[in-house]
Parts: sequence; structure tokens; C-alpha cells
Amino acid sequence: MKNNLSKKKKKRVKNSKYEWVFINGKQVKQRKPEMIDGMLVEEYIMKNADLLWLQQNEMWEYLNDREE
Repeated sequence: MKNNLSKKKKKRVKNSKYEWVFINGKQVKQRKPEMIDGMLVEEYIMKNADLLWLQQNEMWEYLNDREE
């Protein structure tokens, strides 16, 4: 019985990483976008990264957006 609980828990964790969407009329399983504090990773970086960190990590597209 204990073994069944661990299988169910593993399945629940695995399924929480995916979502079902429709593409061209077919239902497809896709990975959910990564989130930090409820925001997409790119949005989080835009709001919280300083200019030096963006330069060091070669994220020039975010630098251009900040200048505008």
C-alpha cells in the first residue's frame, strides 16, 4: 500500500509540470512555462536584474528594452 502512495505522488508531481493545449485541433501535452513568484522567467529578469548582470550574461535584448 505504501508503494502505491509513492507512485501516485510521483505521477501527480510529473503531471503538474505539463498542461494540455489544443494545436491544430488536436490535444497536445506541453511543458508549462517556468515561473518565479508567479511571473514568467523573462518578465522576472526584466523587472529585477541590474544592468551589469544583464551585460555579463549577454542579455542585450533586455538592455535595449530598458533604454527605451
